[in-house]
Amino acid sequence: MRRKSPGGPAGSPGDVFSLARRLGPSALEGYWSRGAAGLPWGVTPSQPVLRVYLPSALPDGLDRLRRLLPGLVSTPLGFEVPLDERGPEEILALLLRCGVTARATRIMERPRSG
Repeated sequence: MRRKSPGGPAGSPGDVFSLARRLGPSALEGYWSRGAAGLPWGVTPSQPVLRVYLPSALPDGLDRLRRLLPGLVSTPLGFEVPLDERGPEEILALLLRCGVTARATRIMERPRSG
């Protein structure tokens, strides 16, 4: 039984890496410089965020958290906090100090605005 290669359709990261192995890294120099911000085509700059799902009720709403965590964005199921200046552990500790608990959290990528 023949095993399938991990690469996806043409243009996917798996395809690029298999091409690099076959041709050598110098063959892909132009590929990496063509996209936005030095990224390959189809890849947009993104920022990591901590997504907090179903947080407990906040005593004074999101106002206090917005002052403590600049960049906090409300979502239908909770909120997101950018991981630019603080790590996820620090943000979660701050939420606990404010009396906020959550059902789940995830580190996600969100397209950069601007």
